[in-house]
Amino acid sequence: GMLTLRKVRVHDAERWGIALAATAHAVLDDVEVMRSIIGLRAAEGATLQCERSRFADCATANIELLDIGGARFSDCHVTGGDWAGVWLHPGHGTSFRGGQVGGSRQACVMVEAGREVALHGVGIGPSHEGGGLFIAAGAEVKVEQVFVSGLAMAGVELRGSTLIASDLRVRGSLEGILVRDGARFVGHRIDLAELRGSGFWLVTGMAVIAGLGLRKAAFGVVVGTDACLLVQNFVCAHTPVAAQVEGGRLAIAGRITLGT
Repeated sequence: GMLTLRKVRVHDAERWGIALAATAHAVLDDVEVMRSIIGLRAAEGATLQCERSRFADCATANIELLDIGGARFSDCHVTGGDWAGVWLHPGHGTSFRGGQVGGSRQACVMVEAGREVALHGVGIGPSHEGGGLFIAAGAEVKVEQVFVSGLAMAGVELRGSTLIASDLRVRGSLEGILVRDGARFVGHRIDLAELRGSGFWLVTGMAVIAGLGLRKAAFGVVVGTDACLLVQNFVCAHTPVAAQVEGGRLAIAGRITLGT
């Protein structure tokens, strides 16, 4: 079926605010869903196009996408919630452009096994107890011009998955970027600042970064056992330990600038 909603408000639903299934296609424009168990849920091949909408204060997830046929969100805001902001498991073919995802108790954006997932120009954070962007279970995600801030844990955490990032900034979190469980990170112009722990912590896995800036972190780069990190053009300032290698491999090429 086909569902079109414009300027619609759905408040205090007992289960789902909006549920899509069985190859339904929905177009949402200026829609607000608040205070349900799950705000927007799509599954069973449903497809979705959503613009200028708001999903807030839901008990499980403001947006939950399962085995969908694809979804596009443009200038949407996801705020609050007792657990996650956006939960993709897997949510193949989902893209977010513009807007903000933040204010949830745990992870703001959680991607588990999703492929062809993309975020462009999205603001992520804050989170009260969790991280910003959590990617796991073989997911493949691309981010561009994404700003992550104000997280209680890692701004970006990658487990056994692949993240390709360009113009990614992380501010004011416990950890900047955490890569573990054999994950792969490819970055271009990564900026990490004002972190209480490590800027870039590669526990296990592989990472290649072209242009890494670090400022005001407890540790700049940490490379764990069996991990491999290549950094081209590395700038580190106001950080007590620029790099710490714990049994893995670290290679730095191009310009190296170490500040105070």
